[in-house]
Amino acid sequence: MIEVLAALTIFAIVAAGLAAATITTIRSNSTSRNASTAASLIQDRIERFRALDVTNPAAYAQLVDPDTFEGVEGSDRVDALGNASSTAPFRRNWVVTHVTDADGNIEAGVVRVEVTVEWNDPIQRSITSVAYVCITSLC
Repeated sequence: MIEVLAALTIFAIVAAGLAAATITTIRSNSTSRNASTAASLIQDRIERFRALDVTNPAAYAQLVDPDTFEGVEGSDRVDALGNASSTAPFRRNWVVTHVTDADGNIEAGVVRVEVTVEWNDPIQRSITSVAYVCITSLC
């Protein structure tokens, strides 16, 4: 009888340890999945900017304000597939700025695009990426 009790005690300790390890693995997988999704959403936004027909004034205005020639900012809430929704778990923010040389002069034809994706799982997390996008038809 003592042997059975000892075996059950050892089994309970091992099972509790395995349960804790399984929970940690599941949380890590979820965090990794969300980070991969966020990176994909960043790439999607950057590729949308690169695909714009900058000879079209409406498309150009998505990158540069045509009145002030300043870069633009924007944001949207999207799901894991990039579909917009006000209740989506990912918030994507972007800032477009001009590229300047060492003297502060604007480099013609290229803008800097910084995209950040934020989400909670269960703490606030974010990933940011920077890309350079051509804004002339000569690129």
